[in-house]
This record gives sequence, structure tokens and C-alpha cells, in this order.
Amino acid sequence: MFALLMCFLPKYLSTVCKKVSDKSPLEWISEYVMEDVRFYLANTELTIKEISDTLGFPNASFFGKYVKQQLACSSLEYRKRMCNLGETVRR
Repeated sequence: MFALLMCFLPKYLSTVCKKVSDKSPLEWISEYVMEDVRFYLANTELTIKEISDTLGFPNASFFGKYVKQQLACSSLEYRKRMCNLGETVRR
């Protein structure tokens, strides 16, 4: 989809990304999504559902599974950990 929006064929975009950065387009997208996830969990009081909606996830359940897969902990666990450390996450 992103490739077509940029007027590239998906295969071409993937090849160029890999060649230039050693990352696939999906890896780039995932990194940016997780940057936003970390920011919202650490720096806002939005509910998990509100964060899920803000970031365009289909539902809070999918968001929770995605976060757990990426961070190896639940979104609530991550939020508590950041609060306990007094950390803020920058974008």
C-alpha cells in the first residue's frame, strides 16, 4: 500500500529499502509505530483503547497482542515500568 502511494511497485520499494538500510519497509513501519506506542504509554494518561484508536489499530485486543509481541510485556506493564522509573519517552 505504501509503495503504491509513493508510485513504486512494492517489490522495488522493498529492494531499495533493504539495499539502503538493511531493513524492510515493514521493519521501518514497525519501528515508527513502536516509537509512538512507547511515547503514548509513557507520556499520556490515555487509555489503552484510546491509544489503540489514535494509532489506527483495529481494536484494543489486537493492539495488546502487538505490544506484547514487540515489548515482551503488556502495555499496562510497560506503562507501570516507565512510571516507576520516572522515564519519559521522546519521539
